[in-house]
Amino acid sequence: MAEYAKYKKVPMASFMVYLTGLMILLGSVSVILGTYADLGVLLLVIFLIPTAFIMHGFWRETDPSVKMNEQAAFLKDLGLAGASLILFAVLRAGADFGPQIGTLLAFKK
Repeated sequence: MAEYAKYKKVPMASFMVYLTGLMILLGSVSVILGTYADLGVLLLVIFLIPTAFIMHGFWRETDPSVKMNEQAAFLKDLGLAGASLILFAVLRAGADFGPQIGTLLAFKK
């Protein structure tokens, strides 16, 4: 992953791969467990938006196949960021998902 980040000219590529991996892990676990989920969602947004523009700049590509793949990844990242922002707004508005959020009990009937 660090080599791909270097190819995309990310500064301090190896460090950034570890940092962003930690951001994704902490943000996802936070949302899944429902512990500081709003902050976890913001971590995911802070990861997704710059990643879309830095790593998936489809407008810089000349090969049509590569351009199409990068555009799909770009739109995926922006779509996930948008969904995360909606979740953030719902959480900040005081949504109550119940005491079982983030547990296996929430999936039992």
